[in-house]
Amino acid sequence: MQFTDQADDEHSIDPTTEMFIRGVTRSIPSIRQFSSSAVAGKDLVQELYLSQLKSYKAPAQPADAHVGHVKTFTQPQAPKAPSAPTDLAGELSAYEAAQPSFVQPSTEATAEAPKSEESADEFLAFLEADLPKPEVRETTIYKINRLKRAVYISHPTLPNLSPLPPSQMDNKDFEVAAPPTDSVSCLAFSPVADILAVGSWDNNVRIYEVAPTGQTIPKFMYSHQQPVLDLCWTKDGTKLISAGADNAARMFDLTNPQNNQSQQVAQHDKPIKCIKWIETPTGGVLATGSWDKTIKYWTIGNPTPVGTVQLPNKLYSMDVVYPLLVAATADRRIVIINLTQPTTIFRELESPLKWQTRVVACFPAGDGYAVGSIEGRVAIQYVNEKDQGQNFSYKCHRSKDGKEIFAVNDITFHQHHGTYSTCGSDGTISFWDKDTKTRLKNLEINQGPIPCTAFNSAGTIFAYALSYDWSKGFSKQPPTPLVKIMLHATTDEEVKRRPPKK
Repeated sequence: MQFTDQADDEHSIDPTTEMFIRGVTRSIPSIRQFSSSAVAGKDLVQELYLSQLKSYKAPAQPADAHVGHVKTFTQPQAPKAPSAPTDLAGELSAYEAAQPSFVQPSTEATAEAPKSEESADEFLAFLEADLPKPEVRETTIYKINRLKRAVYISHPTLPNLSPLPPSQMDNKDFEVAAPPTDSVSCLAFSPVADILAVGSWDNNVRIYEVAPTGQTIPKFMYSHQQPVLDLCWTKDGTKLISAGADNAARMFDLTNPQNNQSQQVAQHDKPIKCIKWIETPTGGVLATGSWDKTIKYWTIGNPTPVGTVQLPNKLYSMDVVYPLLVAATADRRIVIINLTQPTTIFRELESPLKWQTRVVACFPAGDGYAVGSIEGRVAIQYVNEKDQGQNFSYKCHRSKDGKEIFAVNDITFHQHHGTYSTCGSDGTISFWDKDTKTRLKNLEINQGPIPCTAFNSAGTIFAYALSYDWSKGFSKQPPTPLVKIMLHATTDEEVKRRPPKK
């Protein structure tokens, strides 16, 4: 039997029709089929996991399973009872009668830094770049000969001392004998003699006489109930007034010491952070600034303030050059007061620096002020609007690589030349000329933070303190606290203005 292909040929599809049918078939969406049966709706993996979880039983732990993992508790031994000296009264009498010997450490003369003169543009470019300076001043680290107790000899009258001539001091820094036992908070020279007052966190105010050779003699000491925060002298130098965290200001009369006793002359609701003596055309007035957000004015002998100024926030720093008073508060506020109207705020503004204000200091001419902050910056500000084009700020007190930033702790103006110093938590001191925007000298002490500084009345002695300033908190406090007060004989290179470059 023979087959033909005729039927297949009759029912065959041409290629064009086949492509059309395939395209239509692909365009029809597929339909997902759902099953409602109980077996199809189960998740077999989950059912298996649950059955295994329900049948699991934790193995029993042996009774000694804790051995090697938990330490055995043992009762500590009771401490021994302290034994009191048999002759305590005799030992105390011998201690009181002991006379300490003040030993001045021997130090070598420090190497002077090379003289550096640069234009304002060059120096400002350096500050913005945070590049290291070639100036280096090496100092000898003194060995600490700390006395456990200092004897302060009272004198019935104020010593008749003249400001120390620079030629009688060597070119090395002298260490003050019998320093405080805790961090130094403030330094202040008498306006009429080389007598240095020191306030400390050990609650005491110490007064030293500076001899023409640079040696120091402890003279007086009196106490507050809490740490001492600031100091100031009256114009004639016969009275020293201190402010403390005990909310009180106390006055010490050097012409009538009365067994190192002081009298209270002012009171606030909270610690008094700053204190200044103001010489007005009508007489002397005491100004106190407190953390209770007020500035109060007092006359000696009057327990009631003669005037009060309400501040926007807690006071951090204050300075006075009559008739200018400048106060810095929390929240970076700056308050300016014209002392011809002492109870009225002349101007309130925000600090030009972006971080917390640490210190303000008035120009000796009374036409402006400097501001230092915790970010290692200083701003120079003029009060009159016509002079505000001269305002500027710059970086300082930073590591040479610029990675570490230190607080500017104090700014002190030289009363004769108008130059000023800054000290910081980095352990360095710099002398500046704001008019030529020049750094005159850099002293790298590098023994610890420098919390405060002071010039004597002639500007020939520069005092600075070395002690922990708490800028890095309690955890960074050194195990052996360093507390020193040093006296530095100034030179023209450090404090005299530079002529402007043409």
